Amino acid sequence: MDASTLFLIAARGKFRFPSNAGQLSAEDLWDLPLSGRGANLDDIARTLHKGLKDADGDISFVKPAVKTTVELQAKFDVVKFVIDTKMAERDARDVAEAKSATKQKLLAKLAEKQDKDLDSKSAEEIQAMIDAL
Repeated sequence: MDASTLFLIAARGKFRFPSNAGQLSAEDLWDLPLSGRGANLDDIARTLHKGLKDADGDISFVKPAVKTTVELQAKFDVVKFVIDTKMAERDARDVAEAKSATKQKLLAKLAEKQDKDLDSKSAEEIQAMIDAL
């Protein structure tokens, strides 16, 4: 199921997600950390996953388990989508930060080499360079 369909189902179904901070809406999920103290996506996903596992083994002759299981699965899919998206964004940020750090090191090394190149020039050559500016 694609993301737009998932969030349409969540919005129309007025999904609320259980957390230790109370019931959260689908849009609230984007503000939560992946894990840690307080409300977090990992705990919500684990709760929903446990509910799905329990619903499979829970047989009731008066309660419509199919609707409950379908809704739980949809809620789990929404949370999993948010988790996957946030993890991909985090990984992309990490790669960008690593590239930026490498670029800074290379620029520092280049400046160092250029300074050494200037050290080898005579005063006349340096004056000629200044005059050319």
